[in-house]
Amino acid sequence: MTLSAAVHAGEVLRFDYATPQDATTPPRRVEPHHLVSRRGRWYLVAYDLDRADWRVFRADRVNPRTPTGPRFAPREVPGGDVAAFVTGRFRGADGPGSGPAAAR
Repeated sequence: MTLSAAVHAGEVLRFDYATPQDATTPPRRVEPHHLVSRRGRWYLVAYDLDRADWRVFRADRVNPRTPTGPRFAPREVPGGDVAAFVTGRFRGADGPGSGPAAAR
């Protein structure tokens, strides 16, 4: 399943995530809500069920597992604005005027 399909299906997504420090981390279980393009990269904005918090994942580091999980009721991104939420997560990481473009 593609990340875009997971967002549109509204099903819990299980995936392996590779970080720069480690080749892989323990499998993640998230409610995928948005795909966002920022500075030439795509990011998945999702509610992490195991950490009970919102997270932003680089899409090219996500390796989805199948099958997907049960359907979920959509949550509101903190502050209600996905672009502002993602920008806040990257605050200080780069210069002004580099805000994200949201896709759902």
